Amino acid sequence: MKLDFRDLQKIDFNNLGNAPTLAKGFLITIACLVVVGLALYLFTSDQWDQLDAARKQEATKRSEFEEKQRKAANLGAYRQQMQQMQEAFKDLLRQLPKSTEVPGLVDEISYAASGSGLSSEKLEKNADVKREFYIETPIEISVKGGYHQIGEFISKVSALPRIVTIHDFTLKTSAKPGDIESSDSLTLSVVAKTYRYEAEEGK
Repeated sequence: MKLDFRDLQKIDFNNLGNAPTLAKGFLITIACLVVVGLALYLFTSDQWDQLDAARKQEATKRSEFEEKQRKAANLGAYRQQMQQMQEAFKDLLRQLPKSTEVPGLVDEISYAASGSGLSSEKLEKNADVKREFYIETPIEISVKGGYHQIGEFISKVSALPRIVTIHDFTLKTSAKPGDIESSDSLTLSVVAKTYRYEAEEGK
């Protein structure tokens, strides 16, 4: 016997016992397939999630491995670069004065001012300022002279063997409007700062 799908339309779902045998078998088969499908979904959904997570983890591990492999291949270049950086850092440290050398640095700034033809009105070392990794030493400077002399002085300070930075730059003139400026009519006030590496203190 063949299943006549018209028989399915005549099925009374309130009285399935009187339905044709083939129709009942078809309905039972559909019901079994639905039950099996739901069971498979319920029992395997977590496993699919785990599989997806495992695939993502595999991609991450693969990326990490490739990055480590790349670094390993360039290990020699990295070591050489690190050595160059350490040498550069040592060179910078040699340009930072130690605490016992700061008075000498103040003298060098004074010599730079007098050698440029400036008269020093103020040259005073202020209290040290402790930062996270270094110590900052401000030096207040006030000199008097002409444009070219001040320019020469700034050039000499920037050429000092120790690292010195210039801050709070002010330039005033004592000449009145209409007056002919004299060679010492300008007053330069700055704060020069030098630095010491804290780890080097006491060595």
